[in-house]
Amino acid sequence: MLSVQTTVLLASIVALVALVVLSAIPRGDNAPKRGIIMMYCTPNIAGDWARYTIEVNRTYARRHNYAFVVVSTPYDPRVTHAWQKIPAMIELLDRGSYAFVVYMDADAIVNKHEVPYEWFLERYAGDILVCSDEANSAGLYAVNGGMVIARNTSAARTLLAQWWALRYAYPEFAFEQWALSDIVRGKHPHIDGRAVSVAPETDFNSVYGEVLAYVRNMDAGRPDRFVLHLMSMDDSTRRAAFSRLHRELVSDARG
Repeated sequence: MLSVQTTVLLASIVALVALVVLSAIPRGDNAPKRGIIMMYCTPNIAGDWARYTIEVNRTYARRHNYAFVVVSTPYDPRVTHAWQKIPAMIELLDRGSYAFVVYMDADAIVNKHEVPYEWFLERYAGDILVCSDEANSAGLYAVNGGMVIARNTSAARTLLAQWWALRYAYPEFAFEQWALSDIVRGKHPHIDGRAVSVAPETDFNSVYGEVLAYVRNMDAGRPDRFVLHLMSMDDSTRRAAFSRLHRELVSDARG
């Protein structure tokens, strides 16, 4: 007979698998999807404030006929969850049916739903697109890993695989972000960092000071930015902000 602890563990695993599978099912019409948005969401936040960010980003995806998926199960449990987006992106690209894959941190939402991701793909030539983190990290990191756009190209797959291969070499914060920053800065000569285009922080990510000002005075209105990424904030702050953003961007939009 299974112990109570084992039963609870199995139920949790089933719930996580269901979350992944249900999130991957195309919603709305059955037309081919141009791209796919993927979020990696750990179980401790899936039932908390992340439920708001998932729904906001899923609503945006539907508007632009993008597929949408939430991944919760680690590909390599020996490394922190921050690394898990990379093999998930590779797997989605290998399916071959998407022109591009967008990864979004669980604490990031699309704020301007009228703007498609193709706008950034047309503006930047790289196979991988990320935003700078120079301002947020005072120059410590070249890029922020919370938002990553990958074209469906062999060059993108190669760079993602090489990035993933560094996971045991960067066991400390900022993990994969530190690794990609070193790639961009040429510290891994065997990896061609020229495949990465680095956009300004506010193109499709955030400047910390700006989103901090927003959460401190939400009545002043949302910043006029494509993405709001509430990085380095506590659960109560995210819960209050994302519930409000969900109301403004999803509930109110539905009428």
